[in-house]
Amino acid sequence: MELVPGYRLRPALDGDAEAVAAIVNAESEAVLGTPIVTPTVFLELWSRPSVDRSRDVAVVETGAGELCGYLCLLAEPPHTAVFAIGVVALPFRGRGLGAAIAAENERRARRFVELAPVGERVVIH
Repeated sequence: MELVPGYRLRPALDGDAEAVAAIVNAESEAVLGTPIVTPTVFLELWSRPSVDRSRDVAVVETGAGELCGYLCLLAEPPHTAVFAIGVVALPFRGRGLGAAIAAENERRARRFVELAPVGERVVIH
């Protein structure tokens, strides 16, 4: 994934759950007027047996280590439907991070094609 210089992508750690929840809740509060998740939601999501955290979950951070984006892929067997999540923190919008996250989600989702039954269509949501 090509990120804008000064940003990097890395696997999400348990300690990132609070910052990821804050990013998602800031957006939901701006759009819906209320927070929608807790850090526990992410810890449970990232711990599902079907989630390979090193491949399916990542955060984007600034050179100073501030979390500013998040991506996650979810696909249960038979792997024909992949749910892709991508979020950019409100103060970091308009820098190309969202496009980079979307491209990275698509690149990572390709692995599920090989896990799906032969000949089956795989859709990314």
